[in-house]
Amino acid sequence: MIGTLRFILAWFVMLSHLPNSPFSVYFNPAVSAVIMFYFISGYLMYKSFYKEEVKNISFFKKSIY
Repeated sequence: MIGTLRFILAWFVMLSHLPNSPFSVYFNPAVSAVIMFYFISGYLMYKSFYKEEVKNISFFKKSIY
């Protein structure tokens, strides 16, 4: 799901860099695509950090008891 969304967003950015871009100057979806990339990256970083944190906590619980 996230991979497909990232692929579509990458296409928006790529199309906006073409010499005769189909996007107008007033509304460029590439700007929104880059912002979405940041949100997705933040979400994935949070999820990976939280997963590591849970593993570390369970390790410490096992070592204490």
